[in-house]
Amino acid sequence: MPQQDKWLILRMKPVAARAGIVISWGKFQALFGGVVPSPGELMWGVLFGSIGVAYSIYGRKQKRAIPFWCGVGLMVAPYFLPGTIPMVLVSLALIAAPFIFRD
Repeated sequence: MPQQDKWLILRMKPVAARAGIVISWGKFQALFGGVVPSPGELMWGVLFGSIGVAYSIYGRKQKRAIPFWCGVGLMVAPYFLPGTIPMVLVSLALIAAPFIFRD
């Protein structure tokens, strides 16, 4: 048994460990295609995703296309952008777009 698996078993609750619920780091990376986002990317993604939800709800209720689609873009963009800096730059542009381009 590799060292990481032993560490995960020791850290888990005894019931889960007895049931054999153990995922090694290699299996975790393989599950996500070998790419695991950094904590910063996760934090920025949650922040911009929540702003995107607000934009899309506002755009739908006001029947305005630009805020709605910018909100959808803010929710989807963190999944496709490779890294923290491009994600922040694109997300800031999408946040500013409804103020620049009015319906």
